[in-house]
Amino acid sequence: MDYIIFIILGILPALIWLFYFLEKDKEPEPKLIIFAVFLMGIFGAAIAAAIQGPIRSFIYSMDPMMLTEVEMMVISFIDSFFVVSLLEETFKFIPLLPLFLFACRDLDEPVDFIIYAITAGLGFAALENYFYFSVAPIDTIAELVFLRFAITTLFHAMAAGIMGYFLALSVRKMKKGLIPVGLLVVSFFHTLYNILIELMVQSQNMVYPGALLFFLFVLTLLLLKGFSETKKMKSICEVPFSCR
Repeated sequence: MDYIIFIILGILPALIWLFYFLEKDKEPEPKLIIFAVFLMGIFGAAIAAAIQGPIRSFIYSMDPMMLTEVEMMVISFIDSFFVVSLLEETFKFIPLLPLFLFACRDLDEPVDFIIYAITAGLGFAALENYFYFSVAPIDTIAELVFLRFAITTLFHAMAAGIMGYFLALSVRKMKKGLIPVGLLVVSFFHTLYNILIELMVQSQNMVYPGALLFFLFVLTLLLLKGFSETKKMKSICEVPFSCR
């Protein structure tokens, strides 16, 4: 019975934010496609978790006493940036690829890339939420619900949305190099977010919550800028521009 509650708690924050962002789309996307992309985001999270587990087990199987401080820092960086951030952002992006093959006609506006990327990111966040709730002590559930809804799920949506902006630019400007650039940018944001969360949890210093809120504010501005610029592209884009 508990797992049903955890599923609801995992999906609910993602759905609330999804409905919020979909309301911002003046030309709604097909609900079936939105649903499919959301599910693919969940699937992406499952694959990412399956890959991360063995890699992190191997990395941290090394005896810390046998490593130098520099080697520990290198391992920590590899884990934080490559194994966590880059891997997760990649598996938020991969669910968008089938759209090019099977539903490219639904990508008739550059802003659609942001909408679908956010949808995939929220699907990813939904399964990640479930993982966290399923192992959390009962007395921390209320705090965790707030953290996952107000901060973490929103972060996943914004990071994915920024990646969607880079994807729209790459298609519109015919520059495929913008895709890896976008992945590196959002992976950097993801790493910084994880560091701020860890510092906030480990320390009672109010500087860290303030820094986290400021960071989320900056991401919000970047996402809004992405929405604004892609909406301006609409009048000069061929339809369907992604099927060429």
